[in-house]
Amino acid sequence: MRNVWLWRIGRIEESTDGGDTWRDASRGMKTPWKNDMVIRFLQKDRTIFAILSNGELWMRPVEESVWMRFPLELPEVNAVATNR
Repeated sequence: MRNVWLWRIGRIEESTDGGDTWRDASRGMKTPWKNDMVIRFLQKDRTIFAILSNGELWMRPVEESVWMRFPLELPEVNAVATNR
């Protein structure tokens, strides 16, 4: 019964054991999100980007666990492209 309401606790979680256990991985972000979600993750070199459904773009280095809003001066992001 406990899992019924978890969809209301929007955040990023990660597993390091193949999905047996999960932990909150949204440090630096204001969570829980009540109406938003991550619509896409993108990794470029050693940086992970998360695009939220509200248009926010967040980033964090692969080796670290704290997300940062990027870039701060943009009010909303509609698309992200990289040169791989």
